[in-house]
Amino acid sequence: MFEAHQPTADLSPSQTRHEDTSIDEQILDQIINSKTHNCPLRIWSSHGKRKDNLGKPNTFLFLYIEYKDHRNNSCYLCKELDSGLLLDHQFLIMLAESVLLKDISAQQTREWLSNNQ
Repeated sequence: MFEAHQPTADLSPSQTRHEDTSIDEQILDQIINSKTHNCPLRIWSSHGKRKDNLGKPNTFLFLYIEYKDHRNNSCYLCKELDSGLLLDHQFLIMLAESVLLKDISAQQTREWLSNNQ
């Protein structure tokens, strides 16, 4: 069975904070500063579904963290987060700021992002 999700905004006071947050409000596309690597990173997110072992589809938020390695290759790390959790911009940014990235080159990443802004 296919289930479509349309963004809605119902500001009635009976809703909880989590229900007030539409799916689109969780979407990110921005540059942040990595506290772990002391350089900027590009992050973005997307919603999608992944089937569990029983074939039931579950909705996830995919958080991508993009950077450059020491050979100037574009690399990214993808974090899958259950969309049923209380996710907001601040949580996603704090997660991305503190993640450990394999073979990151802070200098290459800094140059790449400064040239693309």
